[in-house]
Amino acid sequence: MLRTEALKRGLALARLGVFLGDGAAWVWELARENFPKAVFILDFFHAAEHLEWLAQALFGETSERAQTQQELWPQLLVKP
Repeated sequence: MLRTEALKRGLALARLGVFLGDGAAWVWELARENFPKAVFILDFFHAAEHLEWLAQALFGETSERAQTQQELWPQLLVKP
């Protein structure tokens, strides 16, 4: 159904397809099966959430360093 709807909306005319997902494994599998040539992009909110988990794993959940990195790393994703 997803691929059919994308085709109705002009996917076949696009030079490049982009699939924006939230990071759940089932979402990427859906994308891979239906849009194998698309560029897959993890949305910003979930990318930042993963960075938060990484900071906590590396520096401790309640450490000051983890808090600092949780604030710094997402900013690096948006800098040109």
